[in-house]
Amino acid sequence: MTIQEWLGEENKLGIDIWKNKYQYENETFEEWLDRVSGDDKKVKQLIREKKFLFGGRILSNRGLDKKGVKVSLSNCYVIAPPEDNIESIFECASKLARTYSYGGGCGIDISKLAPKGAKVNNSAKKTSGSTSFMDLYSLVTELIGQNGRRGALMISIDCSHPDIEEFIELKSDLNRATKANISIRITDDFMRAVKNREMFTLSFTRPETEEVIIKEVDAYKLFKKICEINWDYAEPGMLFWDKINNWNLLSEDDEMSYAGTNPCFTGDMRLLTVDGYKTFEELCDTNPIIYNVNGNVSQSKVWCSGEKETVLIQTGNGNIKCTPDHRFLTVDGDECLARDLKGKRLMSVTNVNKREQMMKNNAAYVTNVKPNGVEKVYDFTEPERHWGIVEGYVVHNCAEQPLPAGGSCLLGSINLSEFVKNPFTSYAEFDLDDFEKTVRITVKALNDVLDEGLPLHPLEEQRESVKNWRQIGLGVMGIADTLIKLGITYGSNKALQFCDEIGFDAANAAMLESARLATDHGAYPKCKKELVVGSTYFQYNALSNILELVNKSGLRNSQLLTIAPTGTISSMLGISGGIEPVYANYYERKTESLHGKDVYYKVYTPIIKRYMDEHGLEDDKDLPEYFVTAQTLNYRNRIDMQSVWQKHIDASISSTVNVPHDFTKEQVEDLYIYAWEKGLKGVTIYRDGCKRSGILSTESKNKEKEDETKTYTTNSLPRGMVIKVDDNCVGKKRTLTTGCGTLHCEAFFDPITGELLETYFSKGSSGGCNNFMIGLSRMISLASRTGSNIHDIIDQLQSSGSCPSYAVRSATKKDTSKGSCCPVAIGNALIDMYNEMQYELFEDSYDEKSTRDSLVNKPLCPQCNNELTFEGGCNVCKSCGWSKCD
Repeated sequence: MTIQEWLGEENKLGIDIWKNKYQYENETFEEWLDRVSGDDKKVKQLIREKKFLFGGRILSNRGLDKKGVKVSLSNCYVIAPPEDNIESIFECASKLARTYSYGGGCGIDISKLAPKGAKVNNSAKKTSGSTSFMDLYSLVTELIGQNGRRGALMISIDCSHPDIEEFIELKSDLNRATKANISIRITDDFMRAVKNREMFTLSFTRPETEEVIIKEVDAYKLFKKICEINWDYAEPGMLFWDKINNWNLLSEDDEMSYAGTNPCFTGDMRLLTVDGYKTFEELCDTNPIIYNVNGNVSQSKVWCSGEKETVLIQTGNGNIKCTPDHRFLTVDGDECLARDLKGKRLMSVTNVNKREQMMKNNAAYVTNVKPNGVEKVYDFTEPERHWGIVEGYVVHNCAEQPLPAGGSCLLGSINLSEFVKNPFTSYAEFDLDDFEKTVRITVKALNDVLDEGLPLHPLEEQRESVKNWRQIGLGVMGIADTLIKLGITYGSNKALQFCDEIGFDAANAAMLESARLATDHGAYPKCKKELVVGSTYFQYNALSNILELVNKSGLRNSQLLTIAPTGTISSMLGISGGIEPVYANYYERKTESLHGKDVYYKVYTPIIKRYMDEHGLEDDKDLPEYFVTAQTLNYRNRIDMQSVWQKHIDASISSTVNVPHDFTKEQVEDLYIYAWEKGLKGVTIYRDGCKRSGILSTESKNKEKEDETKTYTTNSLPRGMVIKVDDNCVGKKRTLTTGCGTLHCEAFFDPITGELLETYFSKGSSGGCNNFMIGLSRMISLASRTGSNIHDIIDQLQSSGSCPSYAVRSATKKDTSKGSCCPVAIGNALIDMYNEMQYELFEDSYDEKSTRDSLVNKPLCPQCNNELTFEGGCNVCKSCGWSKCD
């Protein structure tokens, strides 16, 4: 088989992607297939049938170590969070550089770094803050090349860090951390405070100086700020940290807890040891023998974790002081956070001398839970059952260690669309048996790659982590194509039901195969079987036969399923990416005409073209109603789809909610809140034409030096230069009806290029402010003649909001021009006149829709200069296959 036979002669894009990204030197398709499959016949067949592809790193790099090439097979790594000292901060930069040099992406959290203004014991006196080091890590990412591209970096910070506001605003500065994506670790506490319009505490304790920095903020105002910046720049994203912690196979295993806030007790609280009750303060930095929930004893560890906000739990039998997130056991057998204990009865212990009396039900009724201020707090471990006895009550132990440094994941994706039999017909059905068989084969295949790639990780800590935890990330792609083949509307109840079934079967098949591998080869070294089966995720997704097998043998992998970006591999196969809807029915590609203008033509998305060809359709307007796109789909339906998949995915889902340009900031707020309520682990929102588009556009690689005598156009002016306008220009006029009456809008354009040069606005009635209109027209004229693109100007006008007068007249007389206020109406008029001017000058090459769509900023591909789309959390070019992530 040749690459042309595999992908199809007509799939020029897919063939180019394979040749440019995955083919090594001049190997044939069959040689490539042997290399990337590891000569596994079953995997070979799945790839031939386009039912499965490994992640891009494996497709590119597997087997190359035998040729002396130093490359990793993992897509991404977790770098140990830098500690709050200069050595650790720069050691982290060094680890980033080494990991990038092997082809891996990196994620780091900066929550341990002191906030701006904190005292330091050196000549600086005060620290520059956590966000100041983001530029360092971004620079490292920019400098280290990866086969023609740069590394991928994700930086996160906890929502309770005092630098959170500066972190939020950082990406609005187009010169800051340009090579990093950023996200905020959002807690349930914060989101509850947002919904209840409550204050939220930002705090940081610096161990070196014992300085405590506390700041009270309005939770909703902070949340609103996050949403506004996201609306403008598509960052920062939100990671719902409690869901990340609690919904996985390791949620009960404290040794694999994620870097977050540990639940703790104050120093005067007493822990039950074999020598009686001892305070945490006197036990600090020791390893006492303590009693657990079963009356057994085990060796604990006690340490101070700094100063934190605490609550006072009042009962009839005494008081308890701890952090609000500590878990207690109630008499009903339920776990309950300290903050939610009011009105509950705690499980208490009265006698520890005899084991059979250990759990005597002497319940204590909680009368109140109230704030107790900031105190020094302490953590403890109980390694056997994770429940100890504090002040006579059964409490969960504290988190032990953060996520081991070097965590990584190997990726592969199953193409769901190839499992549909009789597509586009009333007999269409999904082959569930074949799908489950494929899941089992690919879980084994990823384990084989894991073993093969173990010595190829850049850092020793990464090799150690992979050996101990054996994380893999099997995912899916092509769900939108699958639904179209089945005649199901994306986001509908039927689609949710179908995805729920497929997701459940994927989880079961993956856990079953991992358990079988554990039987033959042993469980992952850190596996604690009773904790795995005790996780909420496992109990929700595992059938009884899997439970028996895991109880016996454990699992081969601590992580199994993830839905990662599939931009390049899905583009190569010509299918939709991940679980996202079809982005658009067609894409605009461009060539340059003799007039020097871009000519646009339609290229239909493969699944759309196939349906139209099979049904004799000439226009996508004739497609059935179940053909929906990212731009037309209701965002709540989009969240519902991700939510139903997240129930069955033990790791994360990298997916983008694409929203139209006119999506409001209020809708962004609602989307984030709805995503949290629906149990998502995170969400990325990308508004079409947001300001980030300008950041993503890449300058020409061969930018020539500008001649001092060059004649500048309005789109190529250096800063400070203003074009002088002569009388040789073309004028157009629109008469608008606003909330205050008539508004005359005149615009003058360059007769050669059709670019905007000047505007004049005047009121035709007594209402409104004519001087304001004169001032606005002067500023638009100046912007036009100093190099600002008309689309950028109009984008600013359309962000002006609503005018009460405009709204009243629009509702009563219904005669206002399109818009919500005078500036918005002017913007609409200007683009209308601009389009008319372009048509008159370049009639042969003019495309009204593409020109209209160019109203918003579009990120451009650095290779072919065509428009990029944002799918699966990554920028993808549908014209040449370039992808930022793969």
